[in-house]
Amino acid sequence: MKILVTGASGFIGKWVVGELQMGEHETVAFTGDLRDKRTFPSDIFDVIIHLGARVDKRFWESDDLYKVNVEGTANLLVQYPDSKVIYISSADVEREILSRYASTKKETEGLVLVSPINLVIRPPSVFGPGDKHDKLIPRLFRKYREGADCKVLNNDENEHMYVEDLAKYIVSNIDKHGIIRPNGFRIRNLHIETMISAICHGEEMPELKSGEQEFFLFLERCLAGDRST
Repeated sequence: MKILVTGASGFIGKWVVGELQMGEHETVAFTGDLRDKRTFPSDIFDVIIHLGARVDKRFWESDDLYKVNVEGTANLLVQYPDSKVIYISSADVEREILSRYASTKKETEGLVLVSPINLVIRPPSVFGPGDKHDKLIPRLFRKYREGADCKVLNNDENEHMYVEDLAKYIVSNIDKHGIIRPNGFRIRNLHIETMISAICHGEEMPELKSGEQEFFLFLERCLAGDRST
């Protein structure tokens, strides 16, 4: 299959491209501007894996959030009407009260699902090496590595998915349609802070349960990956 990946140079996109390249797919990285159809490749694609979006909170109050996430996706659907689109949304759309970011994701899902062949994937919060987004895990690593300010305000239990697992999940579900939801690790915020503190100080946590041990190992990979960059 010939596959176009938007957001291919981003945090998740790099992993998805790497996973595709291990198979027999011809992969094209989208390097244009979703707001400008003149920058779109003129090729014909079997599948578009759509990761390109404004994510960071600094965009949440700007018009650019809507123009990229919603209008940019509309441009993509018009440009490639015969391609199957796999849209990477967010589990945030399932919340009772939606942030402006989640609202754009939800609206975009509606555009994508007009075609019955398309697929929406709703991952939980994604983490991994090289993640620079303004969210809990990268902030805590910056706190314990660089002394950056980060205070955990609550001990809510949230769901997290390792980026390599998500990339494999996306590629393995190319043939599906509708809405699917991968599961992640459900961990309380203060427990995540304890783990990251231990990792950054070279300490072990032998009392962890089996699922927590796997999550801890993935967090160690985050630190190792940051040190290699």
